[in-house]
Amino acid sequence: MVILDESEWEEQTTAFSEMCMFCIHLDKDITKRACEAYPDGIPTKIWMNEFDHRKPYPGDHGIKFESSTPKQDKTAKYVSEKLKKYKEE
Repeated sequence: MVILDESEWEEQTTAFSEMCMFCIHLDKDITKRACEAYPDGIPTKIWMNEFDHRKPYPGDHGIKFESSTPKQDKTAKYVSEKLKKYKEE
């Protein structure tokens, strides 16, 4: 795992993750940017929604995105698709 200092982390990430915020595995203290799958820090590709963590990702120990309600799952999927289209433009 690549460790970023605080300034690099802030430049490359946002305080809000469109998908992680809807996941039941996210640590209650979101400032940690950690979850049950990644207690030492969620990988930037997942946090920045560059990878759909409904699919396996290295080091997740089989723990993937899981919404607490079907509505949240639909919202996360919608946001993921919109961001993907935006990044392609």
